[in-house]
Amino acid sequence: MWAIAVAVITIAAAIAVALWRRARRATDGPAESAPPPPPSADDQSAAPEPIEEEISGLVAELAEQAVPITKDTVIASRFRVIGKLGADEFGTAFEVARLGDGERFALRTLRRRGADRMTRFTSDSKVVAELGHPNLVPVLELGYAGNDVYLVMPLVHGGSLEQVRGRFGDPAWALPLLAQVATALAALHACGIAHRGLQPSAVLLSRGTIRLADIGLSMLARKSAPTADLPADVFAFGLLASDLLKGTEIPEWVTRCLDTDPAARPTAAELSELFG
Repeated sequence: MWAIAVAVITIAAAIAVALWRRARRATDGPAESAPPPPPSADDQSAAPEPIEEEISGLVAELAEQAVPITKDTVIASRFRVIGKLGADEFGTAFEVARLGDGERFALRTLRRRGADRMTRFTSDSKVVAELGHPNLVPVLELGYAGNDVYLVMPLVHGGSLEQVRGRFGDPAWALPLLAQVATALAALHACGIAHRGLQPSAVLLSRGTIRLADIGLSMLARKSAPTADLPADVFAFGLLASDLLKGTEIPEWVTRCLDTDPAARPTAAELSELFG
């Protein structure tokens, strides 16, 4: 209820600001300007006055803002929020409990990004879920809550590589993890799916096992590159490897991953075989 009240107050304030701007423009106008003639009966169906357009635009903009989600918020009448897991450029992730049986999941919300991208994302998510690969985090459910898309995924305990940067630079620790990332990428690429957002925050780590999350999310982001593809994933893998192996001798295969010519880079399958 508080979130709704805040939204109403915000909209009212926006309308008041718009009216003030309109009044200010009127007082700042030339003194000699003659008032516009009153509209004729034929003009009643004309386009709305600028003030109406301004208010409509403000209200539409505010309507696109998601209602804040807090502890105990119920999403789509199915999931109760336990707490916030984190946030990044794509959206916010929460730990939730399913109302029917109390099972815990990770639920991420993000804005809708167009029918074509949502259709592609949904299709790719279905393929990943059907793969059942141990190093991939599938989207188990996708739906809409208000103006947000929500994704439900398995809850992986342990955090991401971003949270263990203190261990970067240790090859004995990093190389087995990179081998798992390469295996996961190879499985995705074999299905023609690119991750499009490989980075430390998208690599979850739990008891020595990694799982790639956020698969395909960047295609929904405002700044996502529509040309992102499989060689771009390999380049991202090279950046990830450089980060994990920083301060040590960088292997030749990392340099190949970072080649400016996409055709010169190894495939994910070749990387997976390299680790054996």
